[in-house]
Amino acid sequence: MMLHYLNIPLSVYLVYAHLRSQTFIAIRHTIHRSGLIKKVEDKCKCKGPAVKSVEVAKENENENAPSEKDMNDAATAKKDIDFKSRDEHDNGEWKKKRRTSASLASFKKDLRKDAFEAPIPAILRDQNFSLNPCDGDVVGDDNDDDDDDAKESTVDISDKDFKAWSNCIAFDCYNPNGSFRKSNPGQPDFYVAITSFTEPSPTISTFNKIIKSCGDTSFRVASVSDGGIVVMFNMTDVGVPVIS
Repeated sequence: MMLHYLNIPLSVYLVYAHLRSQTFIAIRHTIHRSGLIKKVEDKCKCKGPAVKSVEVAKENENENAPSEKDMNDAATAKKDIDFKSRDEHDNGEWKKKRRTSASLASFKKDLRKDAFEAPIPAILRDQNFSLNPCDGDVVGDDNDDDDDDAKESTVDISDKDFKAWSNCIAFDCYNPNGSFRKSNPGQPDFYVAITSFTEPSPTISTFNKIIKSCGDTSFRVASVSDGGIVVMFNMTDVGVPVIS
């Protein structure tokens, strides 16, 4: 009843249940999510040196007691740091750090909002690729001879239009042993698209374009049978799919 009320296809629920049963973290995919994650990671890198210096200080707590000369050098260095910090504050460095923290908080908020408002994943069907997502033009021959069902549906899409292919992805998935955090999840370990076992699937050339749009992240296809069995295929642009 809840699936019907929420307009969630049964195949989508079965794939999600399959991933969660293997303790993968599955997040609904959006075309903006990868860009938001990259912004959060870039802002976290800006704060990296300060965090690293604190970690180094903690690691040095258990070292042998310094000599008197080292203590004098440390006192002099501390004064230099104080003067430097004062100069940084006067030059607006402190305000810059505040802006970085504010931007990071804003990006994290946008990331949470994007995950909350993500659409319900759709099932990947062959008919979804009969139109060019860029301009709506049908790609292929215009002649009607031969059976229409036997025609291969492909899309002629340029490399710059990866976002159109990103709509084909259902879930962003993270490995169970990863360091996933809601505020800074990082790029997913793999993407998942959903197909029905009894319906015509997209062509290999279509899958290759989706794989290319995923960048360095691996791409898997979850095929769902009428009996509810889920089979995962790890798709690559070289060789044959690997059953997982």
